[in-house]
Amino acid sequence: MNGSRIGRVIVAVVLAGVASGCMPKLTMEDLQRMKPQRPVELDKLEGFVGDWSWEGETRVSGLDQVLSFTGSSQARLEGDGWFLVTEEIGDMEGFGKTHGKGLWAYDVRSKKFRTSWVDSAGSIATGVAWHDEAKDKWYLRVKTRGPLGTMIGKGSVKFIGGDAMDWTWSDYAAGGLVKVMDLKGRSTRRR
Repeated sequence: MNGSRIGRVIVAVVLAGVASGCMPKLTMEDLQRMKPQRPVELDKLEGFVGDWSWEGETRVSGLDQVLSFTGSSQARLEGDGWFLVTEEIGDMEGFGKTHGKGLWAYDVRSKKFRTSWVDSAGSIATGVAWHDEAKDKWYLRVKTRGPLGTMIGKGSVKFIGGDAMDWTWSDYAAGGLVKVMDLKGRSTRRR
């Protein structure tokens, strides 16, 4: 029996128990004890909170010219500190402005952060992020779908002092085999 069949059988048994009245009685105290505790790992997202400005350069495969970009973002913890919300406006030379929103939440089972992203260039991305304690560096990996097809993105973030971070990003096509674009930049917290 495969995993999805087992899951369906378990759900069917539970639903049958509920329907037949075999569900145990619960008190409000029981329900309160079931409330999950906020994972301490979410505290690591505090470093991203604030208003940021950023700048950097982009190298596009097949283009000899290095493109510059600037932008700003706001990041805040919401939902009683259970997730990070980002709002960004970026302006890349030759492309104009792009608006985007991101969301980070902690997955206690995988021990990684799950990320999602949407922007005004038609991109929709989901992925994971994790913090390497030994290197004190964040790593990200996402899969993006959009007008240009499916891309694999890989990046890193290194905090420099309390109010700056250096970061890199690369996009790959053909299932992650062909590098399409490299970005590197620095973000500075304005407040």
